[in-house]
Amino acid sequence: MTQPKNRQLLIDQWKNKVRKRTASRPHVGKWAEHLFMRLLCCGPIEGKDMRSLVASSGVPLKFLPRALAVLHRFGLVITRRRGQLVLIGRLPQMLKPRKIGEPRVRISEQRRKTLIELDCGICAACGKPHKSDNLVLDHIIPLAFGGADDLGNLTIMSKNENARKWEDFATPIKWYRGKRVLRAVGMRWRNGAFWPVINGKPRYRRWT
Repeated sequence: MTQPKNRQLLIDQWKNKVRKRTASRPHVGKWAEHLFMRLLCCGPIEGKDMRSLVASSGVPLKFLPRALAVLHRFGLVITRRRGQLVLIGRLPQMLKPRKIGEPRVRISEQRRKTLIELDCGICAACGKPHKSDNLVLDHIIPLAFGGADDLGNLTIMSKNENARKWEDFATPIKWYRGKRVLRAVGMRWRNGAFWPVINGKPRYRRWT
């Protein structure tokens, strides 16, 4: 059990790490700290969607995904599914990022080429073809929200669109595997992770 003084010192040290990590984006750092303290002081936050998490956490919709991603990077929050999405705060003893859950799948150059071929070189956000060197891999459901780190949850985006999604999280997915996405992307929970439901079909495909 961490003693009160040691606990506060540890909290202050983690807050300082968050500030350094978000030095170029102070508004993100501010809300990441807010969310961190909200989880530690008041317990887990539950919500059926982003807006309900916003209402429970007090973090604006614009900043919640990025703030959550920062905390997830340091192992300061765990995402769980109990009928609803649950955010659980953590206070690790070691002042360094920790891996939570299964290790991430390493994306080799060959797998990157395979994904670009599957998506026909078309950016999922803008629906336009791009050269390979202007494309990046993107998790449709972010890892910070429990998204699967596997083929079905991966697509490609132009660098500009990917940066915009990182800021807003609301970038719509218009294309997937070379086909137009006709409705909002849903989520399905399976084997400990969220997978995208695109055009009414769950996308559970894994790397082989």
